[in-house]
Amino acid sequence: MKILICSCWLFFISTIGITNAVAIGATNPVVSEINGNVVNTAQFILSGAGFGQRSSSPVKWDSFDQGTSGSELSGWKLFRDNDSSGQSYPKYSNKRSRSGSLSGEGSFLGSQYNCSAYIEGLDLPEIYVSYWVYIERVSGVASRNVKLTRVISGIPTFNSGGPSIGSTGFYAENQNWYSFNGVNSGDEKWGNLVTEGAWHRVELYGKISTPNVANGKRGYWMDHQEVDYDGSYMTLTSNSDATSYGNVLLPFYVAHSPGGSYKLYYDNVYIDSTRSRVEIGNAANWDECTLREVQIPTAWSNSSITLTANTNSFSNGTAWVYVVDADGKVSPGLPITIASSSGQSAPAAVQGFGKN
Repeated sequence: MKILICSCWLFFISTIGITNAVAIGATNPVVSEINGNVVNTAQFILSGAGFGQRSSSPVKWDSFDQGTSGSELSGWKLFRDNDSSGQSYPKYSNKRSRSGSLSGEGSFLGSQYNCSAYIEGLDLPEIYVSYWVYIERVSGVASRNVKLTRVISGIPTFNSGGPSIGSTGFYAENQNWYSFNGVNSGDEKWGNLVTEGAWHRVELYGKISTPNVANGKRGYWMDHQEVDYDGSYMTLTSNSDATSYGNVLLPFYVAHSPGGSYKLYYDNVYIDSTRSRVEIGNAANWDECTLREVQIPTAWSNSSITLTANTNSFSNGTAWVYVVDADGKVSPGLPITIASSSGQSAPAAVQGFGKN
């Protein structure tokens, strides 16, 4: 399949009043052509301009569909309370899969506080993390503290090493926190963004600054909506523990004082060293999408991107493909047709450790 978008249409898009938070203009990437059928796990190619340069694949991608329900996760380091007898490591689960057949599951039953999968040794000056999370309270009262993702520079515990990025749900307080630990700004608090009993997409972004200089970047998005972004932020001080982002922990902690038993499910985890990426959405304007899914690149140049389709959460029919560049600028959406993906799994796990 080949779809072309003519230059006159691009001119029209760039001149009408567009209300997207990310402006569409002459410096944004442009997708002019797609080759290949957009079928889950199949390859398709985008052609255009202004895509920029980056590594061919993400640092880490996992749909969890390659495992066996009930078995411990593979391809990740695993962490629990002091290796206590009778406590669980994260597992594959078919109970709450969001797309495909399986998701990751962390169990926080009884007195178990920690249960996490993580990746370490990244040494990245810039990091982008996207994943989906489902919070299930199995029994008891709301926890005072449910810790979701954390990007850290120290050992894989919930408060080790700056520079770091954290996203934490305080359910007893009906709040969600987003923090940059190890920097003198302290934690920052917003309203109840992550609720129990529903899938939510979480995105985190950080770029290391010069020590004690506000020339780094930070960002936090929930369910495709910007919660916070600062393009001139001090992410590194002379007192920081390291000068790069080292480890990423998936949802990892539930407090029981007070707090009942919980299970945390996660799916479609995408970790990269840049914001450059491709997403498919369910609306013609980026900011109007209520569903977007990141696609998995296997080759990338300034004018061409080869991808593995990740479309299990979409119905067959029309969707729109977008390219995001390293500065977060978004292309106009190009309409595509998603073909049947019935019975297929999401793209397999990928780990590349490539940098810009």
